[in-house]
Amino acid sequence: MFQNYILDNWKDKKLWYNPNHPTGYLYMKLGELIFKKLNLKVSLDGQDFNHFNSIHKDYEMPILPCIKKYYNLNFNDTCSTRGLENVINTETYIKEFLSCLKIKKILIFYSIYINKII
Repeated sequence: MFQNYILDNWKDKKLWYNPNHPTGYLYMKLGELIFKKLNLKVSLDGQDFNHFNSIHKDYEMPILPCIKKYYNLNFNDTCSTRGLENVINTETYIKEFLSCLKIKKILIFYSIYINKII
């Protein structure tokens, strides 16, 4: 079962790049289960994993060190964001996130202010 795979592996394999995007591990397992259900004898290999693993790798959120320690996660955590090459670790991710929030707040403020004037 798919949920058993998640329960058995969540501490040892990074299964999500972010809350909405799974890694190749989940895509591979889902593919295997679908092929099995359809009685198709298809074996997925490392090349398939690389393909599946690249589908949503454009936005990879870091796992905070305190969370990793609390849940005793045993995999290497990486962080990347397409278009923001300076995002390379948890610290740079948080700085960029806060910067984006600040810009968003300014834009919201100006949109409210401009709407009142118009």
